Amino acid sequence: RCPLIVALHAKDDVDASVMREGLFGAAGPTFQEDDYCILFPASVSGADFTAAQDSLDLEHIVNVTNAVIAQNNIDHERVFLFGWSHGALMAYMMMCRVGAATPFVAVSAASHQVPWTFGGSPPEWACCPNHNFRLMHAHGTADTLIPWDEPKPWACATPPDFVEKHGHHRNGCSGPDHRSAVHLPNTEIVAYDQDCAGRGSAALYKMSGAGHTILSPSLWSEVVEFFMGSRALQAFSRA
Repeated sequence: RCPLIVALHAKDDVDASVMREGLFGAAGPTFQEDDYCILFPASVSGADFTAAQDSLDLEHIVNVTNAVIAQNNIDHERVFLFGWSHGALMAYMMMCRVGAATPFVAVSAASHQVPWTFGGSPPEWACCPNHNFRLMHAHGTADTLIPWDEPKPWACATPPDFVEKHGHHRNGCSGPDHRSAVHLPNTEIVAYDQDCAGRGSAALYKMSGAGHTILSPSLWSEVVEFFMGSRALQAFSRA
């Protein structure tokens, strides 16, 4: 059975050609990639995803994913969500919504921050009530569009702060564990993913000197390693 990765595109990349070319060096859509399957869902409108609480795209992404799972030989215990830039914002909104059921067990977000995910003025960290997903967040330290160490007005936390909160405080994981990335150069992994009491965990891929556009085959190799690696399998068996 094929593991499934659902990849959410950035703004002005409605056919995901920019993301595909950055990650794979080829723009054409392909469902089967090596030992996994990959889906690039479009928005309801066919334009950019709408990042709002009442966005029809959130339910649409879930429905399209479930349809693919039902119609293909997909391993429903290994369904993952990846997003870059505006797609990462959508990935966070998807996983952090209150009471929302999704088929995803882990998310990889690149070059974005965690948004407020419901209205009003919630207390600190209340933006992500879902504790149960595994998180990989990749971010360049020289990103000037979405800074990695300065929260935007619509964001609840910077990536380093949210990774610590989600992994350590929310899921009781020990750490931080510092290690070097396997495929990405000049990248330190700061992780809370060991001895976790909850089902979730979190790891920050700190890409020194990198800007906003961090798409590369090396990044994709890290994403696949995160989703398919032994730590992931241990999490699935524990869930």
